[in-house]
Amino acid sequence: MIIKKGGDIKNVFNEIIHNNYTFNNSSQQVLNSYGNIIIQSIQIRKSPINKSISKFINTFNKMNYDNYYHLDMVINNKIKIEKNERINISLDTTIYKNSRGIEVFNIYNIPSNLTINELLSNCHKMMGNILFFTYSGITNNCQNFIMNLLKGSNIPYSQAEIFIKHDVSYVNRNWPTIRNVMNFTTGMAGKFNTLMD
Repeated sequence: MIIKKGGDIKNVFNEIIHNNYTFNNSSQQVLNSYGNIIIQSIQIRKSPINKSISKFINTFNKMNYDNYYHLDMVINNKIKIEKNERINISLDTTIYKNSRGIEVFNIYNIPSNLTINELLSNCHKMMGNILFFTYSGITNNCQNFIMNLLKGSNIPYSQAEIFIKHDVSYVNRNWPTIRNVMNFTTGMAGKFNTLMD
């Protein structure tokens, strides 16, 4: 978004505060080019987050995981779908080729003729507009999003769920202040990214 000289500042702040619940521009461009491609393969990829963050979380976590992960989905070895503070869809998957600590789970029994647009649309219908486009580090995170992508298109997910799920409910129970800060900061990050996209 470009703010012209003399532009209405009030409208800019309205854009920040009120999420428009749409794909960002870069994601929409990828969908315009590749959204109707039939899905031939799906990989769920799990990458560890920064070690210092993991250690900080473990200070408050009795379960004491060695690593905490971010998940994304890669379709046809080319299209990456993930949810950070917003849904991001991109062509860049080169980060995974020689990365250490990356785990991959292959999805089988993909419905015939399922397209990327249909995969997203089915998930959107199941989750609803708000949950689909918004993010919470505890209750509506990358794990939930990837699981719902599978569930929405009736892709068998029982084995994938074991790979995907990472219990962060302890934060919700025992760390409400940090939970609220996480939700606020990721929400605001998504709104600012909307403006800059």
